[in-house]
Amino acid sequence: MTMDGNVLVLSGTVDEHTLAALRGMLTGLASTGRPVVVDLGDVDYLPSAGIGVLAEARTAALEQ
Repeated sequence: MTMDGNVLVLSGTVDEHTLAALRGMLTGLASTGRPVVVDLGDVDYLPSAGIGVLAEARTAALEQ
């Protein structure tokens, strides 16, 4: 995971080993109130749990 401005760039495999870090990063970014783009272009694998983390982050951002 890297940040490029307001773009969070994910690459490789997003799995049970990286979901907690992704959740933490998205939670922190949502609290800033700034728009965030998540670039999944280089992701090889994103399980349903990862999609759930993205959905939770979206909901949290909308509730701000």
